[in-house]
Amino acid sequence: KEGIWYLLTWDLQRDNLRVFKINKIENLRVFKKRWTKPSQSSVDEVLLAGDFSIWDRGEHKAEVRLKVEGHAEEFVIYQKLTATQEVQSEDQFSIVTIQTSDLLGIKHWCRRYASEVEILAPHDLRASHAAELMAAAHKNA
Repeated sequence: KEGIWYLLTWDLQRDNLRVFKINKIENLRVFKKRWTKPSQSSVDEVLLAGDFSIWDRGEHKAEVRLKVEGHAEEFVIYQKLTATQEVQSEDQFSIVTIQTSDLLGIKHWCRRYASEVEILAPHDLRASHAAELMAAAHKNA
């Protein structure tokens, strides 16, 4: 994310790959034990599981438009989803426009804020996200 540095490393206490915000690290110990770099899919899973915004990989970019309110609106204003985002504030909500190649990351982020986010465009992303939410609601009803 723009302006924020992260450390991707192995957490010995949790025995798992973790991402740490550099500015939040208070203590650091370096061990002689070496670890093997994980596969790219493992790295992507860790990044998508955290609150690490949207990760562009330089591929074809789509314009995504989101209507956000509540906590989701606060996040995009103060944390930013991407460096390319533009926010247009209204009275009760904001419209966020993003150029991104990470549509899966967009859907993942939207699920986190569920009722506070509406995907306005592209239509295919909106339709697939809505279908996934309806399936989840049906399964958990």
